[in-house]
Amino acid sequence: MLLAAALEFALFILYRQINLDEGWYILASRLAIEGKVLYRDFAYTQTPLLPYVYGLILKLIGEGLYQGRVITAAFGLAAFGLSALIAKRRGGPWAGLLTLALLMTSLYAIAQFTYTATYGLSSALMMAALALALPDRNGTLPSSGWRVLAGMGLMWLAVAARLSVVAAILPYGVYVVLANENRRKAALSVVTISIILPLLFFGPFAAIAGPQFSYDIFGFHTDRMISATSQLGRMIDSSLATFGEFFVLWAVGLGAWLVWAWRAIRQRNARAHGFELVVGAMALALFAAHLAPRTTGSFYHSLEAPLLAILGGVGLSRMARRTWRTSSNRLIMSSLIVVLLLANLGLQVAALRRYNVFGDFPFNQIRALQAAADFVNNMQGVNGELVTFDTPLAIAAGRDVPPGFEMSIFAYRPNWSSEKSQQFRVINNEMLLDHMRASQDIIALTDYDLRNLYGDPQALRQTLLEHYRLTAVFPGLDPLGDDLFIYLPKGMSPPPPAHSLTAELDDGITLAGYDLQDDSSKDELRVALTWRAVAAPEQSYTAFVQLLDANQNYVTGWDNPPCQGTCPTDEWSAGETIRDEYVLPLPDGLTPGVYLLETGMYRPEDGTRLPVRQAQTTVTDDRIRLQEIVIR
Repeated sequence: MLLAAALEFALFILYRQINLDEGWYILASRLAIEGKVLYRDFAYTQTPLLPYVYGLILKLIGEGLYQGRVITAAFGLAAFGLSALIAKRRGGPWAGLLTLALLMTSLYAIAQFTYTATYGLSSALMMAALALALPDRNGTLPSSGWRVLAGMGLMWLAVAARLSVVAAILPYGVYVVLANENRRKAALSVVTISIILPLLFFGPFAAIAGPQFSYDIFGFHTDRMISATSQLGRMIDSSLATFGEFFVLWAVGLGAWLVWAWRAIRQRNARAHGFELVVGAMALALFAAHLAPRTTGSFYHSLEAPLLAILGGVGLSRMARRTWRTSSNRLIMSSLIVVLLLANLGLQVAALRRYNVFGDFPFNQIRALQAAADFVNNMQGVNGELVTFDTPLAIAAGRDVPPGFEMSIFAYRPNWSSEKSQQFRVINNEMLLDHMRASQDIIALTDYDLRNLYGDPQALRQTLLEHYRLTAVFPGLDPLGDDLFIYLPKGMSPPPPAHSLTAELDDGITLAGYDLQDDSSKDELRVALTWRAVAAPEQSYTAFVQLLDANQNYVTGWDNPPCQGTCPTDEWSAGETIRDEYVLPLPDGLTPGVYLLETGMYRPEDGTRLPVRQAQTTVTDDRIRLQEIVIR
């Protein structure tokens, strides 16, 4: 079953939508291994373990979005395997299998364990700690101190990976003390390690970074809460979404936990089910902790899935053993288990669709992002930095981002003073405008970014248009599946076109070539024209790209001033090269055959086309024939 789980994980590694978090987690890992100090040198809004663990591994296997996902998936699979092993030790082989089945049908949870984030690492550490806390048949822990020390050490390592795990420390620590044969020795070990390890893990950063460390760990998650009422509403919404999407896990896990708790109270003997009771207490503590941040969402609660699956697997297996004596009971119990697994699968698939986890499946967003990264890396004359909040693009391109951009759009604090922004390693509106005015870097912004640059959107747009040219648009690459826009500084030449030609128009305008992407799967043509200004044009013209059938009838096309209206020809400089993109939707039911793709320019006031002289001919025309397109 673990092999089947690995295949599920591989599907998510390849096809889940890119999450902004994975870009800045990998970027933080790169910077940490390069010797930069978290919090002091760049913002990092989690506890510090992940960048060092991932950074070391990425140093060995190479940096990239796939590599980060593979590391997370390996930790996630380890957490699943340990969960099944723990359940097997508590309830027998069937408990282990049922635990794994519950996890394998929890696809929305798997989605969080297969991108670069803290879920896989922190969960694997927690499950390893629980495995060390497994009691013997009498419900007690051996008095050997190393298991207590190692278990508590792993729990604090999990806290060092994800702060919310601190909520599970108390129930875990109380359990290993009360269940131990030598409680005094166990209590001393728990208290000692709970003093030493936080000082060791967090003390140096607090000493070096001071207020920045405190803000990144705590303030970032609470500083934009509008009111207690609004936060309460978010908590309620998150709770309802969590119980809806993880209903089966909570029903079987919490249901079994409540039964054991009732028996322990009634029999006045918590030892028999003490381990299961602490697993449930840890799940509830994590649930409460994950409601606290202002960004609380149901996906946070994926961290509780392995704990709930253990409870559910053990509870169902014990119920099955008690009712397995007759064939009718076996049929009923088997049917109940199948219904539960199918219900869990259905709810989780619905969550995947609700949150668009797979986007336009089987569209591989990482592969498409790599095409954008390759485009960026084909630029000449720019420094190594990429001005972008899209940190996954920076990772794919192997580039750094300017100081303050490391946390992607989460680092945008438009109304902070520049002094405060520099102190906390973030970007305000003034600093963002300064980067745009520098006119020396490539700028990459997504629709998601543009919607969230709310500080002074008019000034940001105006500055962008004054200093940059919209050069390329890559569809479906932001976290919501919208577009990524690449801007080049004015005067910088884009990469040479795949198809070269020379067609001279009036007013100093030349078409130097074009790129064509025939994406019949999306029923569209994507055309990028490369214009060159031999002399500065005197007038603003409208460019057109259109597709004609064999009888020269219009089929589809698009007209606008170049660069989606952002770089009109009367603003071109002599010697400047412009890359100008168009998307031509193909009509439904288009007859297969040979079509002609053509372009040109015209005066918008009267529609008069500019004369065209193609190289190696004296014939003057009013359009440029690019190539024939075969529609099948």
